[in-house]
Amino acid sequence: MSCFLPNGTKRPILDVNSEYLVYLWNFPNHLPMQNIRKDVFRRYGFVRFIETFEAWKDRKIGQIILEFTDQKEMNDFIEAFERKEVLNNFDPPIEFIYLQKMGKEKFFDYVKEWSGVDLLSCRGIPPSFDRKSRVILII
Repeated sequence: MSCFLPNGTKRPILDVNSEYLVYLWNFPNHLPMQNIRKDVFRRYGFVRFIETFEAWKDRKIGQIILEFTDQKEMNDFIEAFERKEVLNNFDPPIEFIYLQKMGKEKFFDYVKEWSGVDLLSCRGIPPSFDRKSRVILII
């Protein structure tokens, strides 16, 4: 999903209505997101968006949400993660939950509790996008 800012700039944002969300924590801040996106794409499928929470916290916080494009790609990633084939060489270990297992409300409550960011109330639009101005969502 994307939105247009008041100045006309198009920015991608997390689609909080997607069914294909995976929340990971204990994520090493030194890992470049582009490398993660490429590695996951090459092995499991397309990651539509990676939310790092930097737009809310002004820094990486060791937590990310991966938004996959479909069920199979998300399932392939989860199965590989559980078999420790991906993102498995870290101490403390990276952990995860996914929306379909918990349901939307519990998933986003958990994200809010640990990240401090209420993604549902802001529809995934960061504060830096100035919600008081007219922001147009492109679904």
